[in-house]
Amino acid sequence: GGGGEEVNVNAGDLIGATFRGFGQVFFAGSTLSGGLVFGAVFLYSRWSAGFGLLGSVAGWAWCLACGFNLSGAPLGLWSYNCVLTSIALGGIFLVPVNFKTLVIYFASLALTNFFQSMLMNQSFLPCGTIPFCLATVTIMSIRDMTAKIGVMFVDKNDIGTEPSELFKIYLARSSTLNNPQDGSIHNGSTTGGTISEMSMGKYQQYKKFLKEMQRRDSMDDIDEESQHLILSKER
Repeated sequence: GGGGEEVNVNAGDLIGATFRGFGQVFFAGSTLSGGLVFGAVFLYSRWSAGFGLLGSVAGWAWCLACGFNLSGAPLGLWSYNCVLTSIALGGIFLVPVNFKTLVIYFASLALTNFFQSMLMNQSFLPCGTIPFCLATVTIMSIRDMTAKIGVMFVDKNDIGTEPSELFKIYLARSSTLNNPQDGSIHNGSTTGGTISEMSMGKYQQYKKFLKEMQRRDSMDDIDEESQHLILSKER
């Protein structure tokens, strides 16, 4: 529920709440279970684990700042939706590698907290993961509009790639938006374009091709047919 009842919350409670936010995704309310879930996420991706922590902190910080029902904050009940949103829009559907994308990312956390505030103030309606779903759908609904101004949404062909790998690729993409000529692709048979327009698979092929091109200066001792095979292999 809503109201601002008197509850003493100390630093230890908030540290515990940060990890309980992970556990509450699976209806597990202890710090230990939350720590285990966090550890599992960390093993998959340090990127996702880091953004999940940021989301969890954002959840209970919103609760404290707005003076909502503080009894839910130490339990992780104000954090788990932000954990889900932060992981989803911090490397799965969105890669915050530039300022505009970071603005959209933080807006998604604000939306999550806003929707949760609305729902938790209605005692007759369970909150569940509705705030996460609403916030994520809202952000994804403006994908086409915001992508045009440089917000880095993940290409559908890249969804499912480990987030830290996506970060490296989309950081390179983002850097070409202000210098499109630096990202131009000219390799004879390949159609021109920029790195920012490529799926990750094509971008990886492009990087391999460039690496081979850089080796051409050291290919003087290799016969012409072998050189052709080496370069065409990566095209």
